[in-house]
Amino acid sequence: MSTSLLRPTGAPAHSDAFQTSGSSPGRRRVHLVGLGPVGRAFVSQAPARGFSIVALSDSAATIYAKEGFAPAELAAVASHKAAGRPLADYPGAARLPLEVALTFVAADFVADAATTDFERPGLAVERIHWARRVGSRVAVAGKDALAVAAEKLALAGERAPLGIHAALGGTGRALQAQQAELARRCTSLALVANASTTFLLEARAAGADPESAKREARALGWLEGDGAADLSGRDAALKLAAVARLVLGWRGALAELPLVSESDLDGAAGLGRSGVRLVGRARRDRRGQVEFTLRYEVLAKGHPLRAPLGTVAYSYTLDDGRTVVHLGDGIGPERTALALIEDLEALSAVAGGAA
Repeated sequence: MSTSLLRPTGAPAHSDAFQTSGSSPGRRRVHLVGLGPVGRAFVSQAPARGFSIVALSDSAATIYAKEGFAPAELAAVASHKAAGRPLADYPGAARLPLEVALTFVAADFVADAATTDFERPGLAVERIHWARRVGSRVAVAGKDALAVAAEKLALAGERAPLGIHAALGGTGRALQAQQAELARRCTSLALVANASTTFLLEARAAGADPESAKREARALGWLEGDGAADLSGRDAALKLAAVARLVLGWRGALAELPLVSESDLDGAAGLGRSGVRLVGRARRDRRGQVEFTLRYEVLAKGHPLRAPLGTVAYSYTLDDGRTVVHLGDGIGPERTALALIEDLEALSAVAGGAA
């Protein structure tokens, strides 16, 4: 028995018009949300890894192909979005709230590549709940949902865990594998989680001026637009919040998190030294309260947090003094998309084991 939505006005006669009939055996049907740089990289990589993309959504519209989009069609949609045009203007698109689209497509997996929304993180949480209600397994590239609700969404061992590998720069699976022990024994954590500031600092230490360093970072896809999220520390702070929720039991509000400024980066770059990094730290005090810092630090050669260019480092100090370090290279659109695909492959394996 199938469920259908009305065909949108102007949709081609051959459109599947959101008719759904469940999954075919052996297929891995994916609904991609977000067609920014990461989403566009995802559509170019996922089919070769055995995933059938059956729906594409942005914030206002969705297009659907019951049997999955052909690579040429995916490339056409990606080009349409790269040109700055809304998905609603694409032939056959339906203007639907995401709640409706996620519910009626009911794909096996949802790959959420939507841009992190710093002002309204609750929207990302809602998308995860909508997808899970119809049985979809979800992986996210953004940090917003994790920053406000990681402890409710991403605990390992659940029947439908949330994929967070891409959101944490390629360290998410390692964290989930050790999350139970870390939650028991971790007393403090330290992250160098923002590769953009690492690149800018190293470029300037090598003699680049501020604007040329930014241009090169944008060309690599490591810095978007004016770089406000990176230069203010908001990106690093959200990752710090997410990990503190999972490991230190923090349950506070985002307003409690420290930030930095571009002038702080300029001051750090003025040292003229390699090895300067933006380090976020969190520690649990004797009363069980979690304290945060976010600042630029000079790290000596060999320091576990002195992540090389293109990588991030997440460090966890245990109650016996030992340190666990997770390194990740899920940086920039291409590698973030790959980490998102690896998330889906891990979720697929979990689904196969549960079957």
